[in-house]
Amino acid sequence: MTVPDPGELSRTTRLTAAAAVLVTTIAVFLTAGDRPWQSVAAVVMVALLPYVAFVALARWASGVVTAEAVVFAGLVLAVFFAVGMYALAFVIAPGPRSASAPLGVPLFQSGAVALAGIGAAIARWRARPRGRNGQT
Repeated sequence: MTVPDPGELSRTTRLTAAAAVLVTTIAVFLTAGDRPWQSVAAVVMVALLPYVAFVALARWASGVVTAEAVVFAGLVLAVFFAVGMYALAFVIAPGPRSASAPLGVPLFQSGAVALAGIGAAIARWRARPRGRNGQT
């Protein structure tokens, strides 16, 4: 397997986040029921915040392949959190509290954002150029 070019995983992360934004918006609107559109729009805005953070992390990590890989892995983890929560709330065990799932998803995804940020920061720190005697 070849190593991706610097910036390639960053582009992949941004495109995947854009697709996740689209799917999340559709899922929230499909599960909205008869709620007013203002509350649905508010839920969409809250649900999209982790993906905005991943796009920012992808742009920041661009150029360091390891950091880009960590950010992409964090995005994949966040998407799996979302799929799991939505499946649990609307397919596996639907009930009266299922409508609050779109607000719980960003809470769990914030952990993936934090892990991706920490991992990318460490990867960028380790990839920084070192001067003489290991000093920067």
